[in-house]
Amino acid sequence: SDQVALILDGRLAQFGSAESVFQRPRTLAVARFFGLRNVVVGRAHGGVFTSALGPLRHPATEVEGNVTLVLRPDAISLGPGPNNTLDATLLARSYMGTQTQLRLQVGAVVLEALVPPDRAAGLAIGAAQQIHVPPEAIWLLPLEKDQGHD
Repeated sequence: SDQVALILDGRLAQFGSAESVFQRPRTLAVARFFGLRNVVVGRAHGGVFTSALGPLRHPATEVEGNVTLVLRPDAISLGPGPNNTLDATLLARSYMGTQTQLRLQVGAVVLEALVPPDRAAGLAIGAAQQIHVPPEAIWLLPLEKDQGHD
């Protein structure tokens, strides 16, 4: 069987294929367990997520209203895209072998991106940089009780 059961605090947090648990966490606790730090509170309506990042298009889901966006660092790419292009400032860069970790300021939000080292070579700390967030990479979760709302 190719199923995974993730138990957190002695309770079943999520059950499914390894890919679904990793790519599409059902709760913020599951997302954080897998190291996801790109978490932004906002509102979703009609396929658009609006937050301090600005409006981002995403595949329409049943999750609407006050929500939490969860975004994998490896889903963020450098340069503009056909949609969801954001203006960022590079805060830090850390070479990690097969990937380079970037900390990017987008408005009031700091995002973490993982990109191939050759794409990050020559980027200057403090420099303006456009980044792209593909709509299909955006995962929305219902807002949890202990989270604030913008």
